[in-house]
Amino acid sequence: MIRFVYIFFICIAILGSLSLYVLKYDTTNTENQITELKNKIIDEKKIINVLNADFYKLTDPERIQKLTQLHLTLGPINISQQKELKDIPMKPANDIMDDLIKRSLVGLTEIETRRE
Repeated sequence: MIRFVYIFFICIAILGSLSLYVLKYDTTNTENQITELKNKIIDEKKIINVLNADFYKLTDPERIQKLTQLHLTLGPINISQQKELKDIPMKPANDIMDDLIKRSLVGLTEIETRRE
């Protein structure tokens, strides 16, 4: 009887040591994954900082002002250039768009009549 107890405790000790072995290597693997992810996050933050610096450089008002003076020929607005909204002609209707709207409304009325 005592032999069985010893064998039982030896088996439990072996199972416990195997589970600790698996647990140790699983945690080291998880730690390695975490450090890789942290390094990737740091790299992405560096890239974001570089992109933000580029964005602020490209949208700098002084830079834009220099570029507009160099490439555009802008001058003061004459009074004759100003128009009122009523002076602007309406955009002509788009026949294709009107046809699509009519077809969609026809389909909608057919669905509504079926529901009733």
